[in-house]
Amino acid sequence: MFAWGQDDFDRDDAGDAEDVEFEDFAASSTPEEVCAKITAIAIRPFFAVLGMDVPDGPWAADFDPMTIELSPQPLPGAFEYELAADTRAAVLTALPGAGAGAAAGAGAGAAAAAPQAPLAGYRLPTSAPTIVRLHDPRAPFRYPRITALLNHIHCHLTENRVVTNRGLYYLLATSHPSLFPSPASVTASLQDVVRLLRCSRRAMGITTSGRGLVCGKIKIKGVDGVWRDYSTPDSPDFEVPGDINAVVDGDSQIQIRCDASYFLIVEKHSVFDKLKRERIWGRLGIVLITAKGFPDLPTRAFVKRLQTEFPNVRIGAFPNHNTV
Repeated sequence: MFAWGQDDFDRDDAGDAEDVEFEDFAASSTPEEVCAKITAIAIRPFFAVLGMDVPDGPWAADFDPMTIELSPQPLPGAFEYELAADTRAAVLTALPGAGAGAAAGAGAGAAAAAPQAPLAGYRLPTSAPTIVRLHDPRAPFRYPRITALLNHIHCHLTENRVVTNRGLYYLLATSHPSLFPSPASVTASLQDVVRLLRCSRRAMGITTSGRGLVCGKIKIKGVDGVWRDYSTPDSPDFEVPGDINAVVDGDSQIQIRCDASYFLIVEKHSVFDKLKRERIWGRLGIVLITAKGFPDLPTRAFVKRLQTEFPNVRIGAFPNHNTV
């Protein structure tokens, strides 16, 4: 039995935001490429201990026992992970244009980079690449947590499976209870792996639990291949999958048919539920959408797809009346 605290998965949206930093990598990262990165990282310590560089074809390499016996001491960094700079902590530094002088701490080279602009913005990471070492007394669990997480990511990618953050925690807490005592430990290690592999959680086959719900004058074919009409009284809400690839890929996953006049985005789930009970689409011909509060990325992607596929349908919003 695992206990869940209020803040256990409040960092999901922060993780989605972090993925944007590596979106260029993720766009071209296939499961095979991510597995190849993990394999290269996994075999590097073995060659480093032998004092040998990793060959181009490690599985086809012939080992000469005499070469191994005469090999030097282990190479430096045998048990190290190098994480990319944590750009989540980056700051925007404004520099005046040429003639006004460089801003303090910016350097002359940066100021000369935009001599024509009156004001230029530069994104400066506030941290350098991080080295995670085995037997580091300051963070004794960080290295083994990354290793365990890489192993599980490689396993479910090779089996063509997708796992949610919560499912990943259950898996790791069951197999490594001393390493992963809480969901927060999984989230922190997952952010380290994002920086290590330089790809998004999506590329690693890890998604958030979907929060989006849809009902009204709309028919959707889900990932199970079955068409369902979500305007009938006994139909359940359509749950937007947490796998954003299933949402945006209209060729092989979710397909949509719609003859509504409006898409209404409702912020509060309680308001959504009341409008659904009244079957408001019978009078107004609308589709109701909610993400139960602040919208997650899959729900936003689903709304974007509705806008793209049905450009003539108007979109309205029913948010809270929050004052700024």
